Amino acid sequence: MNGLQLMVLVQGLKLEIKTWETGHRLQLTRESSLHALKRLTGEDFGRGLRARQRALAWLEDVAEANGIALRK
Repeated sequence: MNGLQLMVLVQGLKLEIKTWETGHRLQLTRESSLHALKRLTGEDFGRGLRARQRALAWLEDVAEANGIALRK
């Protein structure tokens, strides 16, 4: 996974988490960011809001380990 993919997935997960909490469950693309992450990495975080939060934390750790700066 390259830096651009990582940043897009982080932004997508943040949007999905934000809208999930308001009850609208919006996603940027046809495929959810959680499913795209599983497809790209093979990591399974489960389903739902907590899975998205775990995936976001995991992606932020990966970005930090690889020296990729994410905007907060």
